[in-house]
Amino acid sequence: MGRMLVPSWTWVARQDTLLKFIDSIKEAPWLALDTEFLRINTYYPKLCLIQVSDGTQHALIDAQVGLDLSGFIELLREPDRVSVLHACLQDVEIMYHDFDLIPENLFDTQIAWALLGRDFQVSYAAMVEETLGIALDKSQVRSWWDRRPLKPAQLQYALHDVVYLGPIYQQLSEDLEAKGRMTWLQEELERNLAPSVLVPNSNHVWKRVKIPNNEIPNDRLHVLQGLARWRELVARRQDQARGRVASDEILVALACATPEDRDGFEQIVAGKVSWKLHERLWKTLQEAHRCPPIQRKLMDRNERMEMRRKIRILAGVARKIAEEIEVSPELLAPRSMLEDLVRQNPDPILLQGWRGKMVGPALTQALDAL
Repeated sequence: MGRMLVPSWTWVARQDTLLKFIDSIKEAPWLALDTEFLRINTYYPKLCLIQVSDGTQHALIDAQVGLDLSGFIELLREPDRVSVLHACLQDVEIMYHDFDLIPENLFDTQIAWALLGRDFQVSYAAMVEETLGIALDKSQVRSWWDRRPLKPAQLQYALHDVVYLGPIYQQLSEDLEAKGRMTWLQEELERNLAPSVLVPNSNHVWKRVKIPNNEIPNDRLHVLQGLARWRELVARRQDQARGRVASDEILVALACATPEDRDGFEQIVAGKVSWKLHERLWKTLQEAHRCPPIQRKLMDRNERMEMRRKIRILAGVARKIAEEIEVSPELLAPRSMLEDLVRQNPDPILLQGWRGKMVGPALTQALDAL
């Protein structure tokens, strides 16, 4: 087993301390980053802590004391400096919302790990243990990061999130360069971290609503779309979790209800939606019914079975290729991408970029043969 590091580090809660730390890392070619946040009753994550390491200097920046972080953010905008994160989507979502920032030069160790043939769902702790032989304390995974002072166990947990990230980045970067796959990583990041991904399109969020057994009439989908769009915009404006504005269950019930029945509407929302929103929600419901219908082709049992059969066969083809080229099959061809290909949706990702070269021809040939 490796030896756990207990390096010296800086607690940054004063502007002069922050400026001094920024000056100490301004020449660093890469910075290992992580954030701690809470997202319980709010739409947007509440940033509590920023962890930073350049391999020598380490700091925990208190994001709750009103520091001017603009100087630090500018470091992450510089294209010659690599920002290293693990499973970076939520961290970048916070940066984009709070600072209008998507780091210019980003390296995600989770994606890099998968591009080298390892488990795509690897946790940071598992990656550290497998790579460095160090078992991290995971007791602070669920923690109240907004409370001060932070406990010693929280500080150590947060610090270790970046102390070991640098050495792992250096090893993974070398391995990716040796295999000529650094462009694959950048392609994945560009697709996964586009502003359109970080800020969901309010017209499309209805697709995320949980519909029991997928049972909602085709002629009510446009109503659900209008209700989900309303909820999304209210949640953003009030910075409330979607479920606190209105649950999925309520949206589905309203979409299926008789539009003229105000009493029925009140029975559905009573005690479950803020009374201040009742009138606006009622008007939204009426407006949604007047929107153009959404056409969704429903598959019968035989068609669903045929879809599953084709996906199963294509998944086998992709899995074999993944083993040959040493890429995680979950990253190479996840089910959602295979389904897009089978449904003949426009511009399937499996036929684009590095996937199009590595697995696209074989999948196309296999699909044509089915």
